[in-house]
Amino acid sequence: MILVTRPKEDSRALVAALDALGCDSLVEPMLRIDPLADAVVDLDGCDAVLFTSANGVRCFSALTDRRDLPVLTVGDASAAAARDAGFGDVRAADGDVTALVALVREAYPIPGTVFFHAAGSQVAGDLKGDLEALGHTVRRIPLYQAIPSDTLSDACREALAQGRIFAATFFSPRTAQAFDRLLEEQGYASCARTVRAVCLSPAVADKAAKIDWAEISTAETPDMPALLERIQEAIAMTDDKKEPETEEPPTDQAEDATDAGAGEEVAGKEVAGEEAITISADAVIEAFGGIRPMAAKLDVAVSTVQGWKTRDHIPDNRWRDVITAADVHGVDLSGALSHAVADAEKPSDKHTIDLHDIDTGVYDGPIDYEPQPDGDEAEESASENTKADPADNAKPEEKAPATPKNDAAPAKSGGGGLALVVGLVALAAVVTRPAWAPYTDPHLARYFPAMQQQAATAVGTVPDAAAPAIDTAALTRLGEEVGALSDALALVKAEVGALSDRMDGMGTSTEGTDAASSMPPDLPDAVSGRLDDLAASIERDSETRQRVLDRLGVIENLLDQVSAEAEKATTAVAGMESAQADQRAELERLAARPAVEGATQAGLALGVGSVETALVAGRPFDQGLARIDSLAPETGPIRDAVEQLMPFAENGVKSRAALVTAFQAAIPAMQAEIKAQETGDVIQDVLNGLQSLVSVRRKGDDPDAPPVSRAEAALARGDLVAAVAVLTPLREASVTVAAWLDDAEARLSAEAGLAALQDGVAAGLTGLTTGQGDEGDGA
Repeated sequence: MILVTRPKEDSRALVAALDALGCDSLVEPMLRIDPLADAVVDLDGCDAVLFTSANGVRCFSALTDRRDLPVLTVGDASAAAARDAGFGDVRAADGDVTALVALVREAYPIPGTVFFHAAGSQVAGDLKGDLEALGHTVRRIPLYQAIPSDTLSDACREALAQGRIFAATFFSPRTAQAFDRLLEEQGYASCARTVRAVCLSPAVADKAAKIDWAEISTAETPDMPALLERIQEAIAMTDDKKEPETEEPPTDQAEDATDAGAGEEVAGKEVAGEEAITISADAVIEAFGGIRPMAAKLDVAVSTVQGWKTRDHIPDNRWRDVITAADVHGVDLSGALSHAVADAEKPSDKHTIDLHDIDTGVYDGPIDYEPQPDGDEAEESASENTKADPADNAKPEEKAPATPKNDAAPAKSGGGGLALVVGLVALAAVVTRPAWAPYTDPHLARYFPAMQQQAATAVGTVPDAAAPAIDTAALTRLGEEVGALSDALALVKAEVGALSDRMDGMGTSTEGTDAASSMPPDLPDAVSGRLDDLAASIERDSETRQRVLDRLGVIENLLDQVSAEAEKATTAVAGMESAQADQRAELERLAARPAVEGATQAGLALGVGSVETALVAGRPFDQGLARIDSLAPETGPIRDAVEQLMPFAENGVKSRAALVTAFQAAIPAMQAEIKAQETGDVIQDVLNGLQSLVSVRRKGDDPDAPPVSRAEAALARGDLVAAVAVLTPLREASVTVAAWLDDAEARLSAEAGLAALQDGVAAGLTGLTTGQGDEGDGA
């Protein structure tokens, strides 16, 4: 069963996909989506809409019927919701805020675009800050709030308690955080150890990692198909690890599988009738300091060690790495081995590990050496077991000869650590033989005929009888092997002593070459590994520094653009102030004229200034024009100019800046409509089709450049008349071109009327200075 933690509206597609995979699902929403009652959608002045979730689309659609603006979404799911809501122009990013910023940069390269962001009360990332750094304006309006759940449903608690949940899916950090919190508050955190957490992104996985899971995996890309792939991989891996329930493989087949790298033994079962001592994975992990420290020392994923702890089993093919890491980092595993011996006589269904399967380079025989307590614990164990079994005391000739105990303490680091562990295990096995002999002798009897009678007696199957002849050759081999282990232990002691002497000498010796040559053989590898880690860290820091420098470069470019625009605005303001100063001076000069003529001309001049200011800003200028109309003569240039401006007075006309922005946004639509009208041969049709797949267009005002490119170049140099002239032949071919031409021509007509009005008023002022009065208006 797969647990789905998304809100109900968003979980439907995931549930359908899981059903298609044959997976049962349980919907347990961790967030409840509540629309904000006071939210208002105001799209006045906005050029496009940004959606970062399907919930934003749904709340936006419930508040307004506007669907005419272009839409940019964070991913495919929100894009699909926008299309279902009725939006026509929808473009989707690759699943996160960074990708959405990149999409905006591509679609709107010129600063100045105004975006409406339909957001939640809490957002991930800084979309508004990133886009405003590019020179755009973002109107972020919260339309809904996501309320975390305050309890787990009965169905979810029951499924967790029964272990029926295979995996839980998390699509956001808040969802993972809410689920972790509820597990801890309601006492179900331990149930997560059998559940796999499948997360949409590393940020989500980081929040989910607050509790222990069987495994934490992250989708390769932040989308639902990639998350489903992770679920399928986990299911397939689990199927591969399932054990047969009937016939079990023979011992030799199990060993062949281990040698071939299978790495897993039959869990909790006896192999070919033999018994091995269980080594607790919990004890080993505790010796390393916990799950995360052990993962760091072995350079494996935290989820891997978490799995060992959950199953209380470390695979055979991992023991070499575990012992090597313990040797390098000075981890004492004797406690784990002692714990294993203490539980040797208790029935266990845990995984087992035979130490002879680990390639130590010392022993390669068929007998399983089982770990036992060392030192004083070994003596105590041997004494207690001897007293508890009088039958064993009655037959001392059947006991294995005792091996002298070596009191040397095991070294916790150095090149001989592995050999020391094996030697101590062998020594403890001999000393504590009375405890384990009744269990192992029946199996050893297959290799040593002399033990057959003893094994039968130990299990009570035949009466006591005289022992048959002993297989001296087999005992000789066993003695040689034990001797080899003793020699190895002696070598280890000598190596540890020599290493101690070298370490003492390194503190006072000035011969750097001798000290370096006496270093343990594993030390250069450890130092090399540390240097590699430092080099990787430096490389990551360099990459981060480069990304910061690149970002600073973008910010510097934007600041340069803003500075240039500020200079232009300052120049324009200065020009306007100069013009107003000239007008005030003219009005002061006119004050000396007769009262009626001076008042009329002053009113006309003020009206012209009001109309000009509104026209430049793209605002209505009906009040200023009405003032001029009331003062203008019945006939003449001023009256003609008023009539020319009158159609545009109430609503105004678009400013030149607004026309440039609208043209940039309409270029894709213009090109598409123009291409749709073109006809040609097959090759030309294919070329047009290929061009529609790639956003590549020529720029510049070369004569052979496309009309849209030449018009763009004309607008860039401020020549609106030239842009209109280039696009006029395309009016019939493109509705978008025709709409833009209407706005541009209205602008040009209004500017022409204003110029005529200024000339007429100026002529009247000239007449005042020359004594002609209003007669000049009728000329």
